[in-house]
Amino acid sequence: MNKQRKWSSKTLSRVYLAGALAFCLALGGITLAQSEAQIMEMAAAVQKAIVTLPNYGVFDQISFGIGQDTVILRGFASRPTLKESAEKVVSQLKGVEEVINQIEVLPLSGSDDELRADLYANIYGDTALARYGSLRGSPMFDSMARREFGITNDPPVGFHAIHIIVKAGNVTLEGMVDNAGHKVMAEMQARQTPGIFSVTNDLLVASEVQQGQQLASKELMMRRQPGWIVLLCLGVACSPILLGQSAEEMARMAQDPLANISAIASDNTFNFGTGADGEEQVAPNLQIQPIYSVSLGNWNFIPRAVIPIIGAPPESDLPGLGPPRPPGSGRTWGLSDIATQFFFAPSGGAKVKWGVGPQFSWRTRTDDKVGGAGWGAGPSGVVLTDFGSLSVGALVGNMWSYDGDFSTMLIQPLIYYNFESMPGVSLSYNPGITFDWKADSGNKVTLPLGLGIGKTFALGGGFGLDISGGAYGMVVRPDGGPKWQLKLAAFFILPRN
Repeated sequence: MNKQRKWSSKTLSRVYLAGALAFCLALGGITLAQSEAQIMEMAAAVQKAIVTLPNYGVFDQISFGIGQDTVILRGFASRPTLKESAEKVVSQLKGVEEVINQIEVLPLSGSDDELRADLYANIYGDTALARYGSLRGSPMFDSMARREFGITNDPPVGFHAIHIIVKAGNVTLEGMVDNAGHKVMAEMQARQTPGIFSVTNDLLVASEVQQGQQLASKELMMRRQPGWIVLLCLGVACSPILLGQSAEEMARMAQDPLANISAIASDNTFNFGTGADGEEQVAPNLQIQPIYSVSLGNWNFIPRAVIPIIGAPPESDLPGLGPPRPPGSGRTWGLSDIATQFFFAPSGGAKVKWGVGPQFSWRTRTDDKVGGAGWGAGPSGVVLTDFGSLSVGALVGNMWSYDGDFSTMLIQPLIYYNFESMPGVSLSYNPGITFDWKADSGNKVTLPLGLGIGKTFALGGGFGLDISGGAYGMVVRPDGGPKWQLKLAAFFILPRN
């Protein structure tokens, strides 16, 4: 009967130091607070940049959120050029490192165009509501462009307090009016328009907004919750609203190695069927990964650590750990060699994101049977982009040991499909494909094939949790390598401000 391995005080000290490193790296950023004044200053700049766009008009509605140096744009655009120009002007503002553009472009429709013209005439043609438009009740000039291309492509110019959003015959009223009576009157005028299917009245009343603004400002000063963002409506004097990020947004962050976040990940792989001579055993590889990004002007610096705890059966060939484990009488548990990665990535909202940097291996093993590269270093890089719900990318790196005995390449695909109908739910393919340059021919490659599924939860206050699992069979594997593996991961997002 095998004796249970006891960890020495030296071993436990290394584990405690590794845990402290993870905790400090991930939580260090919580003390970096962005003041309310900075948030409001940036909000004012974003608001001004968008409302002064020449193609932002009465048939559009845009809101935005601010989280540290990231701006999220939401709402509706009646013309595709507005979505593009809004992102462009906001990305050029001081202090904005990334723009997440979630503005929906309304579909082109002749019937919707006619409804916009009729709704505008009914609402702004009313004597009591005329004050909310730039024409102040004057007849709308019927231009040649409007007759030829419709009111959507040539909307009335000037300030309008009531915005009219039309999508497939469904109408939403956005903006602000002086009193509750005018809010009801605007809805009545909209409902009297022939051809509409529904009316949603999201108009705000000025007196209610002023009261809410005082309360929201007080709450903002008292609570100062890191990671919350300020949401404002454009074109009207809406009050700041504290808002947490959605599960869908947090899922995208968890899937992006270059995301501007603080997080602690637990990426655990259970390798089944390892060992030589028909001895099929389970080899757990448990990892703690602290992540914390830092903004450096036009660049983001993203350090991350990989702290592995290995349970290695004898004669097992585990991916990324070099030569097979030596023969023995039982499983060896211990802390393996810690790896650190340092990515430098351009900031901003580019369609294709990339980052490069060095990685280092530190000889922190508690036993040679669970060792990795030892003292080593090498390059690493990430590239990724998205096509709507599909996110595609890869993390690639090679680690060499200083003594020349270890040289392994890791390729980790980053392929995720996020379900729009189930926010926060995704399918994924993200195993580790390894190539051991020092192994014998035929034993160099480990290639898993399978799928994973994950679910992200927005916990509020800037906290989020992504849980995922997947099963992968080894299409190609070395002698003694696992036949298949089960991956279970938890990604805990911490608030940033």
